[in-house]
Amino acid sequence: MTSKLKSSSSPSSRLSRNPTRLRKPPCFSANTTISSYDRTDPFTALNTLLKLFSSLSSRIGTCHLKLTPSEQKLSLHLLSIVEPFVGLAPCRRSITRQPTEILDAIAFHIDAPSDLLSLALSCKRLHDIVNPRHLSYRVVRCKPSSVSVWNHLATHRSLAQNVRYLIVIDERCSAGELKLPDGVLGTSDTDLESTDDGLGLHAKHERYMVSALARLSALNAFTWTCNHSPVAIDQIWRMLQRCKTLKEVQISDNLLFAGQVDATDSDDEVSTTTGGSAAARPSTALLGSNVRSVALRSTRHPYGAAKHPNLARVQGMLHQCPNLETLEIAYIPPKISMHTVPQLDELMLLGRWPRLTHLYLTDLRCSTLGLSALASFLSLHRALQVLHLDIAGPTANSLPCISLPPNTLPLLTEIKSNKRALLNALLVCPADAPRPLCTVRGLRLHGLGNNGNREEAVFLKNLKIHGRGIRRVELAAWTDLEDIRRLCTSLPSITWLDLANKAGVGSSLSCGNGKEGLGGKTSTSSAGAASAPVVNAIEWANVLTLLPELTTVHGMRFFYEVAAASSAASIPASSTSAPAANAAAMSMGDRSRMRKNDEVASTLAWKCPRLRRVDHWEGGGEKVIVLLKDGDRVRWEVRKVKQ
Repeated sequence: MTSKLKSSSSPSSRLSRNPTRLRKPPCFSANTTISSYDRTDPFTALNTLLKLFSSLSSRIGTCHLKLTPSEQKLSLHLLSIVEPFVGLAPCRRSITRQPTEILDAIAFHIDAPSDLLSLALSCKRLHDIVNPRHLSYRVVRCKPSSVSVWNHLATHRSLAQNVRYLIVIDERCSAGELKLPDGVLGTSDTDLESTDDGLGLHAKHERYMVSALARLSALNAFTWTCNHSPVAIDQIWRMLQRCKTLKEVQISDNLLFAGQVDATDSDDEVSTTTGGSAAARPSTALLGSNVRSVALRSTRHPYGAAKHPNLARVQGMLHQCPNLETLEIAYIPPKISMHTVPQLDELMLLGRWPRLTHLYLTDLRCSTLGLSALASFLSLHRALQVLHLDIAGPTANSLPCISLPPNTLPLLTEIKSNKRALLNALLVCPADAPRPLCTVRGLRLHGLGNNGNREEAVFLKNLKIHGRGIRRVELAAWTDLEDIRRLCTSLPSITWLDLANKAGVGSSLSCGNGKEGLGGKTSTSSAGAASAPVVNAIEWANVLTLLPELTTVHGMRFFYEVAAASSAASIPASSTSAPAANAAAMSMGDRSRMRKNDEVASTLAWKCPRLRRVDHWEGGGEKVIVLLKDGDRVRWEVRKVKQ
């Protein structure tokens, strides 16, 4: 009996009587060091959590199904690693939990500074990444002598690749026009810029600039407006060739229009640098095939200007841009005399850009043989939509008739030309489908008393027959009111009319911008004439009646100046809308002018029912007068123009 009791109490007998009872799993001991878990490895974090929670049931005593403080802190950290990768709602916070390298790469693909600023303001972590490394590097505006900037970009490759827009300004510009990266000095007297030799200093500027350009691997736009520096634009072309992301190039330099012979014959003797004379430099500029927009202009400064300019350098540079979409070539004659105008013949004969949509040619000339090349160029570029041709013919003031092949410029929507022969040729050119031409700029109406009356009559007849789709007309000059009447009779579908300058009269408001004389200042005579409104407002209203769809008129002032309205731009300058206190503070003269303005507004609204916008009495172009209808009454308000 005793043996049976002993045998039944043995462990093996108890296990044989309850074979389904398993042993408790061993307690799991997790590593509670938070730094040992990688935030980019959610699988390890999830496995650790599973093991930790499974071991809670094996604990005995007071620790059963409980976590220690260190384990609880570890579990929260592991949940923060797993959380961005599971569920829908947590994914919205996943970008801020990414590593710094990934966030920096995301900011790298944002080009616009405004978008970068919005990203930086989203949270503190993104601000700490975007602000020091991207926001101040997107646009860099400096001088060729900013050696500290060039050395900084050449030294820090990761920061130089964040530059998208590089603008090299003239040495004579003020320090307020600079835009430099944070913490980088502009033109301070540092060890990099100190030298005893003036020519060696310019060579140092060029060397640092070239080394910095080699680091700008993601540059999108390059602007060169430095025309008064021995560092020539030719020295940096080979570095721009390496930038495969470059899409926009703007150059303002007289050296562009100086050939290999004329470059050394400029008006200033400082056209040579330590790198050799301009004649020894390469005349062709190599750019990538990704360039979409090129603007090449000269300046009015005599520095570097050639007496016999040509387009050899321009043609060599454009030859390397097969995918060009926008092209602008503008030659501005220098202030000194005895200078000719570049000839356009060879460029029109050899230049072919199938994707070209915008073409602007200013102050160039074309020979008699070059007219056929110009016609062939226009016929082959069928994608052109905007065409501005300010060119001179074989003689100074005339351009012979041009014969365009059929279906020339089928997609043209806007044309500007100082020669009526080109407009005539385009109007009479046959086409399978009507052209979407809606804007004509640069028209000149000579009046009845001139020798070009017959030519103008033919032109107006062609406008009446072939210009039914034209909605906007901007005149360059006109003689009297009868010229406007004939134009309105030929094109009754005009909705926007810009009268610009009257022949023999000073400047006036044109297209919302005040015309300026040489030097950027408006003459006193033109400013005095601009303040006085037209006397024959009723006659003008009768002429504008011929345009039933007219909504905007520029270049003619119909309203008198009112001091109370001009002193407070936010208050509508109208007798029907101005407060009684403001009207009581007006002088008798202002009240009289207000009544006259009300009469003019009523007349214009009666004669032209759709007319809404006319010029303000000030010539700055910052304000306009808007006509509003309030039932049977008409009121006018002064509003600012959005620039």
